[in-house]
Amino acid sequence: MPRVRVFEEPDLLGMMTDLPDTMLNAVYFATCAPEQVETTIDQVLHRYSSQQCVPMAWVVSPLTQPGDLGKHLQARGFTHAFRTTGMAADLLGVETPTLPPAGLVIERVRTLEQLRQWLHPVAVSFDLVPEVAATFFELFARYGLGPHVPWQLFVGLADGKPVAASRLFCAAGVAGIYHVATVPEARGRGFGTAMTVTAIHAARELGYRIGVLAASSAGFNVYRRLGFQTCCYAEVYVWPGEDAQAR
Repeated sequence: MPRVRVFEEPDLLGMMTDLPDTMLNAVYFATCAPEQVETTIDQVLHRYSSQQCVPMAWVVSPLTQPGDLGKHLQARGFTHAFRTTGMAADLLGVETPTLPPAGLVIERVRTLEQLRQWLHPVAVSFDLVPEVAATFFELFARYGLGPHVPWQLFVGLADGKPVAASRLFCAAGVAGIYHVATVPEARGRGFGTAMTVTAIHAARELGYRIGVLAASSAGFNVYRRLGFQTCCYAEVYVWPGEDAQAR
């Protein structure tokens, strides 16, 4: 992704960027011995703050060690931001409607104009600032939207206007469903369900059987009705940075 640096080490996995988005400035995996917790946190905070990659987030998942890392993070000034629910489903067993709700036309994104349309509901739903939205545009425009990339993007149109979106990303033997979004004025009409179903159908066509996603509280019941089951939780902690703490 443009402007994003990934670091992948035996005990640490994360991303760093100068973009104002905590989930692009985040530690996604960390494991260390209990006696090394404080040292590890010190090293991570120095890494991010010295390069002005703050605020940053730290995701504590079932694989995180030690298990009480969240308590240590809070003691060092992190704030618990939210909990996300990991869900999975056997895609062959999911019952999905074949037609979208009335008034919704779903298209696979294949052109730059469609990519701009896709970004609108995503940016609105996920509160992406223009700078971050532009970086997502550059990412997908640079690597393409054809069969050679591991993603498929879908945009939902109502009266010719982009109102909903979803993204399929296939890797590691599973089909991930992300960026399910509906603009506020179009919610409550089944559009989010339809965008999820579209991604499921595409995953099936590619031969994937297991689907995974991270559910927000707003989307949890939608995914559960489709047949996704809770398999884990992840806690997200945010550190504002030393300057913000001083203020």
